[in-house]
Amino acid sequence: MHVPNEWTHTITKKLHELGYKNQAIDLEFIFTKDGPQLVEINSRYSYMGYWSWYTQVSQKCTLMHQPDVRNLENRTCSCLGMKVPKFPSDTNIVSKLAVAVYTNKTGKLDTIVNTNFLDKFLEDGNAECWIPKPAFKAGFIGPEELEYGGGKWAKLGFMMLTAKRTDFAATNTKLVEMFQGMFVEPDSYLLTQDDEMGYAVQKTAIDF
Repeated sequence: MHVPNEWTHTITKKLHELGYKNQAIDLEFIFTKDGPQLVEINSRYSYMGYWSWYTQVSQKCTLMHQPDVRNLENRTCSCLGMKVPKFPSDTNIVSKLAVAVYTNKTGKLDTIVNTNFLDKFLEDGNAECWIPKPAFKAGFIGPEELEYGGGKWAKLGFMMLTAKRTDFAATNTKLVEMFQGMFVEPDSYLLTQDDEMGYAVQKTAIDF
């Protein structure tokens, strides 16, 4: 998977034209046969590493003992026009993952998700916290929630966890087990996998 510098420069130029100079962003894109295509740009980081903001958290996660506010430091420096000091692909190769959880099913939540497994997954310290979307909290996934992928998928929430960027096999094994245990039916979820994208990205891709 290759992200051409010309493509990133085009996006950066458009942001400059809109008046953006220093900004923390969450940029989402997909790969197509014609190259990367922009999905959206949000003025935020996906996961700040603050487990204490949420109610459904693990009491055994390593983050409880080793707080990581790297993204907060990056955002502060970026907004002040300073160089971003820490990068996920640097020597510590530790990254915060916000794993989006989707389903193609509608109906009562307990017919779609095994919440007992979810609780145990967190209790055992496999992730820092679970951030549910409103429909998950309400306990019912209505057809109006199928707003992703051309009306095929509903977003249930995000699982927040920490992983080493080089341990892709271990991370992906954990994610497979999580999805398999979390969903009642095997064909009801969109499997998320980690890859080398965040590890191999060029720091200077948007410098021009």
